[in-house]
Amino acid sequence: ALETQLGRRWSVFWDGKISHGQFTTVLTNEIENAGCLVPILSKAAADHHVFRDELEIARDANVPIVPIRIHNCRAPLGFN
Repeated sequence: ALETQLGRRWSVFWDGKISHGQFTTVLTNEIENAGCLVPILSKAAADHHVFRDELEIARDANVPIVPIRIHNCRAPLGFN
């Protein structure tokens, strides 16, 4: 639903579409070449190491980070 709506105007990539065994390579490439990263910040995501890794990849590649907060929680340290 959300992907369909956003896909009408933007190129959208979801990490759930990555084949097993290619996760790190594909995810890093997609983030480094993105126009922006829109992470969905939830209580579970905020404490997940992969979520923080994704944010760090974007920051290191100077990709703008535009978070969507769906729970009342803090972003990982360094990303508030």
